[in-house]
Amino acid sequence: MVADGGQQGDRPHDERHVAVVGAVFVSLNNAVLGTVFAELFPTRVRTSGIGIPYAVCAAIFGGAARLAATWLQQPGGPLYVSLYVMAVCVVTLATHIFLTPETRGRPPD
Repeated sequence: MVADGGQQGDRPHDERHVAVVGAVFVSLNNAVLGTVFAELFPTRVRTSGIGIPYAVCAAIFGGAARLAATWLQQPGGPLYVSLYVMAVCVVTLATHIFLTPETRGRPPD
């Protein structure tokens, strides 16, 4: 028995649905990621301009993710971790909307 009174395994496909929806969102992101990164920098500095910030951010935020999740889990449970992830998504979206330059019609470098 599980806490809600149902039998474990009543909904065996829930995990698959979550995995498929997650995979769709990751695919949507990865489909345009390379193009967005390439358009941010001129060709002479493109490799360094993409690689260095990406590696630094992955090291800082990827390494601190477990610490942040553990710290947020203690006072508020999974809700605080979810709110943290949503806040990061909102900040990322706002940064992209307001700071990423429009490149349509600009000649390639």
